[in-house]
Amino acid sequence: MRAEGTCPLAVERDRALDPRSDLAFDPLTGYLVGIGIVPGSNRRSLFQIPGNLVMNGVNDNYPWEFFGGNASPWSLVDLGSPWNPGGPLGPNPDGVAFDFTTGALYMSGDGEKFSLWDRNTATVQNYINDSAGADTGMGYDLAFQQGTGRIPEPATVTLLALGGLALLRRRSRRGADSRIAGS
Repeated sequence: MRAEGTCPLAVERDRALDPRSDLAFDPLTGYLVGIGIVPGSNRRSLFQIPGNLVMNGVNDNYPWEFFGGNASPWSLVDLGSPWNPGGPLGPNPDGVAFDFTTGALYMSGDGEKFSLWDRNTATVQNYINDSAGADTGMGYDLAFQQGTGRIPEPATVTLLALGGLALLRRRSRRGADSRIAGS
């Protein structure tokens, strides 16, 4: 099934703005991935936008492409919606996140059905429950991801450099003081 249309980050739907939120960068492909309304339907599925298109800061409409490509199993999935409240993520699929190390895909409904998914087969591997086996109630804003710190912010680099210079200065002063005392 091929969905024709564009994938705006927000669209007007029944006079209300239906935002495409909780997007996450896939560490394996570099694509931005989110839950969206499949064009021409009420079905929710995962879509992807090439990272280089997103990062140009120019265009907010992108050709619709299912996660993994338009021929992937995601083209057949309905994650749930108000019209399909029995979907795997309930009536309001909400969150997407990736493990930065393994690329494992996590999704949730709005505060429910936090789950680990097989990214290649579009199937739930397991729901992540609390210690009593009940729904954790987690899932809001899964897209917040802590990076591995590979690229520190400029202020951190500056502080580290200043600290290193202070240590070098202190060490050179101690060396100079011991040479004076030994004379």
